[in-house]
Amino acid sequence: MRLVLDANRLFAALIKDSVVRKILFNPSLEFISPDYILIELSNHKDELLKKSKLPEDEFDILFQSVFENIIIVPLEEIKPCYKRAREIMKDIDPDDAVFLAISICSPNDGIWTEDAHFEKQDAVKVWKTNELMEVLGMKKR
Repeated sequence: MRLVLDANRLFAALIKDSVVRKILFNPSLEFISPDYILIELSNHKDELLKKSKLPEDEFDILFQSVFENIIIVPLEEIKPCYKRAREIMKDIDPDDAVFLAISICSPNDGIWTEDAHFEKQDAVKVWKTNELMEVLGMKKR
């Protein structure tokens, strides 16, 4: 299964060793995300580092490991779908149009997010963590 990874799931995986991190490292899943996610991470690194309570060198190792499981898609590749995504998300959350654009433009099975506003669109399937746990045969949290 190939899923678009929303920033909130990536942040959760970096902050805490939880089911989110286990899902992210699951070998039966492949994740894609726009290169914009790297900017988001850079903007929030200090906050993530503080919340994770990890020493910076350990955080950096985790960061590198996580990104071995994520295919980063350049914004140029999703540009043809961005206008449609922006139109869909304009009254929902325009900042997340880039994640919807990659969901529309790239072959995938939907977007993994806990942001409820994605459920207000019907262009792509939205996967919640509990749904993925069920599909993967993991115990519910």
